[in-house]
Amino acid sequence: MTTQPAPVEIQFDPDQEFQHDAIRAVVDLFRGQSMAPSQFEMSHDGAQGALISHVGFGNNVMVADEQVRANLDEVQDRNGIPAAFRGLANDAVSTLASWDFTVEMETGTGKTYVYLRTALELNKEYGFTKFVIVVPSVPIREGVEQNLRLLQSHFADLYDGLQYGVVKYDSKDLARLRGYANSNSMQFLIMNIDAFNKTDTNKIYDDTQDSMMGNRPIDFIRACNPIVIIDEPQNMESDTAKKAIAALNPAATLRYSATHRDRYQQVYRLTPVDAYRLGLVKRISVWSVTEELNGNKPYLKVLKVTAKKTTVTAQVEVSVLTDDGVKRKKVNVTGGRTPTDLRKVTDLDNYDGYVVEDINAEGGYIEFTNGTVVAVGDTEGASHDEVQRAQIRATIAEHLDRELEFHKRRNDPGFAPTKVLSLFFIDKVAHYAPDDGKFRRWFTEEYNAAKARPKYADLDLPAADKVHDGYFAVDKKGTVKDSRGSAATADDATAYELIMKDKQRLLSTDEPLRFIFSHSALREGWDNPNVFVICTLNDSKSEMRKRQEIGRGLRLPVDANGNRVTDPRVAKLTVVANEAYDEFAATLQHEIEAETGVKFDKTSIENARAKRVPVTRQPNTINSEAFNDLWARIQHRTTYQVTYSTSDLISNAAARLSRKPSLVGAKIRVVKSDVDITTDGVHADVVAEKSAITVQNSYPIPDLLGNLTRLVPVSRASIAQILIQCGRLGEVTTNPQQFIEQARDAIDQTLAELLVDGIKYEKRGTGTNSLYEMSLFLDEKEREELAARVYEVTNTNKAPYSHVVWDSTLEAEVAARLDAHEDVLVFLKLPRWFLIDTPVGPYNPDWAYIKQDEDGHQRLYLVRETKPTQDTSELRKKEHLKVEFGYAHFAALDDVNFGVIDSADQIAEGS
Repeated sequence: MTTQPAPVEIQFDPDQEFQHDAIRAVVDLFRGQSMAPSQFEMSHDGAQGALISHVGFGNNVMVADEQVRANLDEVQDRNGIPAAFRGLANDAVSTLASWDFTVEMETGTGKTYVYLRTALELNKEYGFTKFVIVVPSVPIREGVEQNLRLLQSHFADLYDGLQYGVVKYDSKDLARLRGYANSNSMQFLIMNIDAFNKTDTNKIYDDTQDSMMGNRPIDFIRACNPIVIIDEPQNMESDTAKKAIAALNPAATLRYSATHRDRYQQVYRLTPVDAYRLGLVKRISVWSVTEELNGNKPYLKVLKVTAKKTTVTAQVEVSVLTDDGVKRKKVNVTGGRTPTDLRKVTDLDNYDGYVVEDINAEGGYIEFTNGTVVAVGDTEGASHDEVQRAQIRATIAEHLDRELEFHKRRNDPGFAPTKVLSLFFIDKVAHYAPDDGKFRRWFTEEYNAAKARPKYADLDLPAADKVHDGYFAVDKKGTVKDSRGSAATADDATAYELIMKDKQRLLSTDEPLRFIFSHSALREGWDNPNVFVICTLNDSKSEMRKRQEIGRGLRLPVDANGNRVTDPRVAKLTVVANEAYDEFAATLQHEIEAETGVKFDKTSIENARAKRVPVTRQPNTINSEAFNDLWARIQHRTTYQVTYSTSDLISNAAARLSRKPSLVGAKIRVVKSDVDITTDGVHADVVAEKSAITVQNSYPIPDLLGNLTRLVPVSRASIAQILIQCGRLGEVTTNPQQFIEQARDAIDQTLAELLVDGIKYEKRGTGTNSLYEMSLFLDEKEREELAARVYEVTNTNKAPYSHVVWDSTLEAEVAARLDAHEDVLVFLKLPRWFLIDTPVGPYNPDWAYIKQDEDGHQRLYLVRETKPTQDTSELRKKEHLKVEFGYAHFAALDDVNFGVIDSADQIAEGS
């Protein structure tokens, strides 16, 4: 017979200041209340007409409403509660809007401990004995019950041996409510909201139940005048739920959550930023497992479907061909009379047939003419299996690395062995539960491969079948099934009860189980402190809220002795996500702002966005001799001619294409970032990257000539010769889109070289449109610009406008230096209408100015472009070409010197 490892007894710290503050915030609301136990009688007529009575005990709240109002003011002032969260009724000055109070505490900081101990403090100071804990789901109910059992001895030590009763509401055992009501000791009743929010079907409202003395079961609760504690109240804000809670006849209602929807009267607040800053939760890292775009498959994700009175539209994310390659883009699509054709939107052949046939708002999906149906939140065209397997591999590696780290520290002073757990959320039980389930199979293969690595030899790892298990709902036939995570069914309860019972055993380092698979049972309510890695496996990006996702692992870990570990080297949570790390951070920040009301400080630029300043013309400059002299030099428009040899284009482009790297399949990239939550926002910084995983596929060859003819200004015949002469058509099936982009790049680069060498600019002469008219300065409307995006000119005789609008910090520095430089007579940021024609589109240079020598005799007429580097070959293709054509344009003008600068120190250079 196998001996089960002894469970780890978690040691609770009773002296955490933030928890004391949260407890006192509620207890102090009732200052002025005296010890006053309450008794009541519930009776019925016996069979022979005799009156049978039962004495019950409840809460007798006598403190005046006005006193609680005053207490509330003091508590809110003490805890710095924002005015928006204070919950005063419009017509209430000295009275309460209601006796509903909220406590906000970040997930993982001991919310359950705080409200249970608050109840004990209320009992100690005021004699209150009856408490009802209302929860929104089965897992939270099971978690609360387990915590009450687990904390019994801890609380007995703190409160002179105090014992309390725990009643979990069960409609099949209603007699327990009589015991709850009749007991004169402290009692907790735990109820799921679904058990009493339907007056027509819930047994708690039935007055014909046996042993209820002709009363409704709920009457026994009502008579106790209980203090109602609501766990996760944001899930119980419907009118039906509110009426059900009011039916309990609460003396007061205390609401505890990290994400309140309605704050009523808030008395304490511990935000995610506070918890992270104070080290009350684990640090967070993210392994981002993402497939890079390749354009060979029609990637499509349906983001949302919106129904209006006369139209139904949808927003989708697709791959789009751009000048910089294939990029993802969000686009709005329509059906009906003007159906969206994604082939035209994306400019990619693989979207042929993706014409919107139907957008179904009720079903939440889009159907295309090729028969493809994609639901909201689902993704088409991604390499699901490859990404999911990479996530499993990354999770196992991260887990074993943590075990190895702790193993190496086993002899460090003050370090105790610490169990590492990893948690997988999966989309379908069928992907794991059967012996041939893909997640089970992949996990076993990847675990065995990792176990065989010499790196982990010292860990003496158990066999694969000992280290993982699933916790799923089970029906009456013993068959595991998907669950919703919130249903109060017996089938779902099996999963919750099992994992709750195992919670402390799982903390033992002698227990081989360390990888836990769950469908939805553990999304809320179950908080094992030693979850160090969380991986969400699904067919698209996680539909779970980020705060809900990381919430299962935020709690500080415990070592083998049951002591909390605050060492930041240990207290770290890693999330393995199928999305980019910056997207993960942005979503997490958005959720924190939306759910908690936290407003992150922005940069000085963003804080100043609301402030705008008027930009006005400065006639002193515009009418000056110096400004007119400068304008006379640069005002000429030009035309250009280009000559090049087609044979040179074909041979040079083919040679360049032949030298391009060999084509490779699409890659899955695995990148790790550390997440930091500060008052500025949620930030993610890359700290590690694994070798990319190549997805091996062979794709059909698209219309190469047709695609390239659209992308480059070269004849179809020339393109055909380039492709033939490059000698690489045999490898196109490996990655057709990559080949198209290589071919486009080779042709564009070759063409650019020929254009730069073969272009010639000359002035347009004296006819119409031959000059940039100075009158355009006077035609421009004076405007307001963002204060954070302008430089205010000091010398009113030096620039045509009062402010210079800049697009980068370098431009701001250049403006300030031009303004201050003694040898600069006049300068201007060239207006957006000052455009030079080039073969790759209009070009708008940055600066024009006059620099004179120290004696004031010689003037230099300078036009400068500000770029991150003076080596224009390092710029993006079009930027590089436009600068090169800029040199050619200004060379055609008289005495104008054009150049590129990457520092404000260079404004005086050039001749």
